[in-house]
Amino acid sequence: MKKQGIIFSVIGVVIVIVGVIYFLGLSQSDYEWEKYDAETPEGIAVSTKIKECLDLKVRDAIMLTGLQGGYTEVKSNYLETQHSNVSYYYNDGQITVPSIDVIENEMENYISKNVGECVKDFESTSTPKLDVRINVLSGMVAALNYSIKVGEESLDVFHVSYSYPVGTMRNVAEEIIGKVSEYPQMIPQSDIVTSGRKYKLDVNTFNYGSEDVVYVIEDTKNMVGADAPLMLLFAVRSTKGNTPPEIFLINQTQLNGVVGEQMLIQLDSYDADNDLVKFDDDSDMFDINTYTGEIDFVPYAAGEHKIIITATDGVYTIDNEIVIRVK
Repeated sequence: MKKQGIIFSVIGVVIVIVGVIYFLGLSQSDYEWEKYDAETPEGIAVSTKIKECLDLKVRDAIMLTGLQGGYTEVKSNYLETQHSNVSYYYNDGQITVPSIDVIENEMENYISKNVGECVKDFESTSTPKLDVRINVLSGMVAALNYSIKVGEESLDVFHVSYSYPVGTMRNVAEEIIGKVSEYPQMIPQSDIVTSGRKYKLDVNTFNYGSEDVVYVIEDTKNMVGADAPLMLLFAVRSTKGNTPPEIFLINQTQLNGVVGEQMLIQLDSYDADNDLVKFDDDSDMFDINTYTGEIDFVPYAAGEHKIIITATDGVYTIDNEIVIRVK
């Protein structure tokens, strides 16, 4: 009866863990585990419990390293954002892209510190030993070596594997940094998109002030948690030599119009660094062409309309007010 009690106790824990996984938006089909080594019902239950717990720890490590540029602990050379401390991969000429070995070690150290929760209910003569391997082509695997005896059965290795392209994302980041070193002030957007597209990854950029840019590489086909796709963030800083763009109005008379009649206003820009300049506006009457600076619309209300036009070169953003007078 005591043995049966242990089995039901373990199964109860398994049900709780599966419930947590369901809450996170994951399902059993998300796992790519190999066949359990265990054969008895009691051994399978214990093996399942440990593997599901290990899976949660690995996913935590994947999310944390992704948000912090491949590190679970960022001690220096990082950009502090409201979400995480993002490692600089390029800082005014200094390139510091972590190797795959470094990312593996970061994950191993993080999981090793937390994996004790997965085996605390089981006695063993060995010390838990974790091994994480990331393969650029085939994904990654985490194996926990820990010998325990369940009834008459011995269990030694518990592993979880994933098709997550962690190594590929890291290599895409390195490719982008290579282009950053060629264009420190601003990489052509087409080059950024191309770097990710050939691996079916999305690449986006976000400006932080006038000097820092955060790159986000995403694989929306692979979810690490509920509404949390696999991603890798890294930061780029360039403070040398960039100058802000300037905005010009081609013809002042273009700002005068009549209700119901087409108006065509042309704005132009100048950037000393030859950066690509993008336009935007705060108007409800029209949308300025992002790349040409052309405003083509039919005014519907008379009066003086003060509009803020913004222009950005990817590093600096400037504002310029225009006043459109409509009769």
